[in-house]
Amino acid sequence: MGGVQISYLIEHPEYIPQLAQWLFEQWGSTLGEKTPENRIKKLKTHMNRNKLPIAWVAHANGQLLGTAALRVGDLEGHEDLTPWLGGVFVDSHFRRQGIGAALCATVEDEAWSRGIQTLYLFTLDKQAWYSRLGWTVLGPCVWQQRPVDIMCKHLQTGQNDRNRRVGSMKRAVTSGKRLSHEPPAVTAKLGWRYHHIGIPHTQPRAREHHVAHLGVHVSGFETSPYGIEWIRFEPHCHVPEIVRIVPHIAFAVDDLDEALKGREILIAPTEPSVGVRVAFILDDGAPVELLQFRHGQGGPPNDKAAEQRAAPDDGARKEMCRRR
Repeated sequence: MGGVQISYLIEHPEYIPQLAQWLFEQWGSTLGEKTPENRIKKLKTHMNRNKLPIAWVAHANGQLLGTAALRVGDLEGHEDLTPWLGGVFVDSHFRRQGIGAALCATVEDEAWSRGIQTLYLFTLDKQAWYSRLGWTVLGPCVWQQRPVDIMCKHLQTGQNDRNRRVGSMKRAVTSGKRLSHEPPAVTAKLGWRYHHIGIPHTQPRAREHHVAHLGVHVSGFETSPYGIEWIRFEPHCHVPEIVRIVPHIAFAVDDLDEALKGREILIAPTEPSVGVRVAFILDDGAPVELLQFRHGQGGPPNDKAAEQRAAPDDGARKEMCRRR
């Protein structure tokens, strides 16, 4: 999304009613709140620039997108830990665009500018997302009778390095364009990990492995230091035509179902072997393979890796045929 700005809440009090409604819907039942009124009161205490608590809002063209805050304390019983990143929320329509990461970077930058070296937060279920932003789990605790994890982040980077990193995140979410020195958004913002590139070809290669029931010959996956896999398709192979003729890049993801949300699915998810789920999406005319491995696995450990990833079950084969 282009045109995104991150501003102090005090500069945009008109967003408070919408923010209060969002936060009430997100956490009100857990906190026993009956109406958004308490949220409005709390947000008004965050209308500061020079003292904590401070809240920020992400917005574009008059549309509120999300919020985050820097607070002295945020978890009862842990007053010895300070300060805290809290109230991080992005509306569901605008997620997966780097807005949450940019809001967190803004809070971290403010904390660092105040000489703060360690920042804290607690989360019910977003540990993996925060870990990708450099946060570390400090330990478990209980909030509103629910198990949560306290996380921390050390802000002891040099000023030039920190300004460059935070500025890069803000520019990325503001312009919606990737700068020449930046990694792709799916790796930098979503935590996808490069796995391999699959290149279709028509001539036999040395050390090909024939996956007879699929009608493909594959080579290079186990030996290429760059993750290059060569694929030669036989005429009867049932995959979409674009996969047969266009190279595809593959990423390992933590949650395949989440990664597929809002994307054009080319080959529906299947589990070709224990602990491995695979799907293909189409992005701007290019096929992209997504793989989810069971926790702790980097991939199938034997020389049948390509076959295990490629071999769909009967349902997936029918889906491939239908999409040809």
